[in-house]
Amino acid sequence: MTAPLILRLCDKVVELLNTGSHDGTYEMRFEAVRYFQPRFTLPELEEGIKVCVVPAEVERSNLTRSVNQQNSTIQVGVLARVESTLAGIDPYVALVDSMALNLDGAQLDNVSCVLEARIAPIFDQQLLRDNKQFTSIISLQVRSFL
Repeated sequence: MTAPLILRLCDKVVELLNTGSHDGTYEMRFEAVRYFQPRFTLPELEEGIKVCVVPAEVERSNLTRSVNQQNSTIQVGVLARVESTLAGIDPYVALVDSMALNLDGAQLDNVSCVLEARIAPIFDQQLLRDNKQFTSIISLQVRSFL
């Protein structure tokens, strides 16, 4: 059985992120993983940066009798324990920004393209203040024609 398109798209995003992590595209090394409900304890975040790719939403519509359009939302979460200083936070903001820039416009397969890579929040201020946890979300809007 073939996996649903949204899951195949998430897997392609994981592949693109991991390729960039290993070939030096990004300043930090990480291993992106597809999750359904990413949850980490603070000690787990001490082990290093976590990059989570999560299917979030699917919207389908008929364009013609033979062509359908699927708009998918995929969220990429970046989490890490950091010091609440410019030197502690800035590298993670730069990483998230470079990830969004590299994913924006990416062709994920022969029928799917990333239309938008939106960062919101750039980082969660409450988690940073309370737990010294950097948490940022990149929302990818992907359009597919089926």
